[in-house]
Amino acid sequence: MKLAIVGSRNFQNEKLVRAAVRYACQLIVDDLQIVSGGAKGVDTWAVDEFIKLTGRSAKVFNPKKYPGMTFKDIRDALFLRNKRIVDSADAVLAFWTVDSTGTANTVTYAKLKNLPVKVFTSETPAEDVMKAVKMVIFIHQSKKIQK
Repeated sequence: MKLAIVGSRNFQNEKLVRAAVRYACQLIVDDLQIVSGGAKGVDTWAVDEFIKLTGRSAKVFNPKKYPGMTFKDIRDALFLRNKRIVDSADAVLAFWTVDSTGTANTVTYAKLKNLPVKVFTSETPAEDVMKAVKMVIFIHQSKKIQK
């Protein structure tokens, strides 16, 4: 299963992100791959925790940036990166702050693609995050069985 873990750069609850990755790794021992965007914060924490627990690499989509890019060019590169993350994922966990248009863009696109998506804030209780992780994994596995 390819699980996208994305989020706002200023998301404050690192423990919550790492706990979600640990729980996903417990539920899917051999077939889990984390997909992320390489940004500071949520993306980095998720990838770091996954590598630490499994010794396997994650799929990281860094946006392509070049000298002389305008603000619009950079924004477009970030949105393209978000699309690539979703296109390569089976489900999305998003750790969001309301000021993050990039995370909102990723969630919207994932919903358009009918992927299982769960969104959390820094205040989301850990047990709710663990239930959601279990649910998106169950939905993914159910879809595999139906095929």
